[in-house]
Formats: sequence, structure tokens, C-alpha cells
Amino acid sequence: MDWLIEDAVVFVAGDNYNIIWNTTEKGLAWVEIDGEKFYDADNGNIKSEERVHKVVVPQKILDAAGEYTIVYKTTVARLPYFPQSLDAKTKTYKFYPVKKKDKINTYLIADTHSEHRYAVKAANAHDLDFLILAGDIADKSMNLDYILTTFRVASGITHGEKPVVFARGNHDTRGEMAPDLYKYIGTDRGHTYFTFKLANIFGFVLDCGEDKPDSNEEYGGMAAFEPFRKEQISFLDEIIEKGEYKDFDHCIMVCHMRLNESWCEKFKDTYAEWLKRINIINPEAIFAGHEHDCFIQPAGTPLFDTGLKFNAPTIVGSKCTGNYHTNHADEEPDFTGTFIEISGDGIKSTFTNSEGKIINEKERK
Repeated sequence: MDWLIEDAVVFVAGDNYNIIWNTTEKGLAWVEIDGEKFYDADNGNIKSEERVHKVVVPQKILDAAGEYTIVYKTTVARLPYFPQSLDAKTKTYKFYPVKKKDKINTYLIADTHSEHRYAVKAANAHDLDFLILAGDIADKSMNLDYILTTFRVASGITHGEKPVVFARGNHDTRGEMAPDLYKYIGTDRGHTYFTFKLANIFGFVLDCGEDKPDSNEEYGGMAAFEPFRKEQISFLDEIIEKGEYKDFDHCIMVCHMRLNESWCEKFKDTYAEWLKRINIINPEAIFAGHEHDCFIQPAGTPLFDTGLKFNAPTIVGSKCTGNYHTNHADEEPDFTGTFIEISGDGIKSTFTNSEGKIINEKERK
């Protein structure tokens, strides 16, 4: 299709799906589900000057319908009277919600740093029910082309037919478009931290922001992530107060950074408050990236010298090689991610490369 750059992506966040797609020209957009329209609009005005279109639909409505249609009309002129646009163009997608079954499969991708081909191939070697993107899919948020890396990965794997969980990485916070990134990814009312529910899985996403103090000269006075990290303490309190996680068979957490990674010691007081609450929620596993490596940190590992320990293992599960943006630039091009099987036996995490070959395997039951 000459008007659609990549297939739509269905991000899950909160109780909604964020359906997002990218077009070659600016225009009007909406989604139709069982005859009901959901618009890409602000306060009643349908947007007409965007190439990236984001429509929020209730999760339960799309899950029940199993199909949606994206609609797009190229803008000619947004005049004060009788504005003009071209005829509508459409594409209909089947949608496969995650359903409760003996085994639910997902794949973790992070740190592709704008190289998407091998990561897509690695995930496509498996039969997946949903996809987890754990940050730094693009190397930075300098312009729309960088941001489109996320869609090249997600579209190439899900083709608009399966849910995607997105956790922001620290490189996502860098560049001219970083403050507007929330418009192009799945969020819950604009927040990049949120809960999600898929069948019998309760999940929550936390956002560490940057990996150095806000005062670091690298940020040029444009970072305020410590207050942002602290506001997520209240978010965790809300999860505990609502107690929804108790009604699900499984609970997982996604965060770009492992909370006791060496860079994080500067924020240990805040992360101690996080971990106190994370341990109450008690996820079976924490999934992360950031370190350009694949390993499992076992449960019982301490959080620096805070006296706290992780109840759950942390699976750090992504490594992109042969990419000049990473510290593995001199190796052969490839990607290793994490194939995750969630069942009554627990969570099994297997590290696999673009050929589907197992690189390492660990299991928690």
C-alpha cells in the first residue's frame, strides 16, 4: 500500500489498546470495530496534520471483535470552513487476543539500537501470543525515522494481529522528539509506566528514565528523571491497593534496566522504595534489557547495600551484535533475545538467536 509505511501495531497499556500506524502523508485517521468508530482526535478535533496516528480502543471491545479496520484520509487543506481531504483508504486486520491456555508464548526484544532485521527474524522463529519490547529499539529519538524502528520490529513480528508491550529505554529519552515519544508508543493516559492484563497474566511496566543523574552534563539540563522515578512509587502503591494482580495466575514485570545494575546504585534509595513494593506484588519474573547481554539474575540477589533482596529472578535478555551503536560492533551481525513460555509449571526463559538456535537456557518453576 502506497499510503501505509508499516503495518499497524496494537500496543497494550492499562485497560486499552493503542492502535498506531504510520502514513506517507498527513491526514485524518480512525479505527472501526463492529461499526463503531474510534478517532485519532484531541478534544473533539480529528487530527489532520500527523503522519503517525494513534487511536485508543477499549481492550475488551477489540478482544471480543477479533478484527479492526484502520481508516485514513489524506489532508488537502484544513480550512476554517469546508476543509478538504481525499477519499478514505482502509486496511482490515484480524486480531488474536491472548487467551488462557496451557502455555502462553512471548518474546523479549531490547537494545536493537536501530538495527531491526535480526531481531525480527529471531522472534519469528517462534509461535508467539504477544511481544515484549523492552526499550532502546531505536538508538535515539532524533526524528521520525529513528522512531519508526519500533514499528519495523513490531510490525515485522505481529503484523498488527497480536498485542505488544512496550517499555521505554534510556536511549528513547534522547533527541529532539524524545518529549513527544509518548504519542508514538503505547501508554496509559500518556504515562510510560502502566499495568496490563493479557488472559491470565497481570503485568506492569516501570520506566527508569536515564541511567545517570539528571545533573550529568550529557543531558544539558534537559533531564528531570529523579522526580519521574519517585512518582512511580505512588503508582506501585496504587497497584497494591487495587490488588488486581491477586486475581491472575501469573504476574510479570518489564523494565528496561535491571534495578541493581551498576549504573543504578546512584538511585538506590528510590529503587529501594520500588523494590519494597515490587516484592509485595511479587511478580514471578522481571524482564529487562539495557546491558546488551543475556543472563538470569537469581531470586535472592541483594539491591546494593539497602538490605533488600529481589523476590523474583531478573531475566536480562537481549544482545545485538555487529551493530556500530553497541559494544559488540566487531562481532558477526546477529540478535539474541528471550523466548518466554508461561504455563502452570512457571516461566521458562530461553535465549535464542536469529536462526532460532538456543544460546543458553534457564528455567524457573
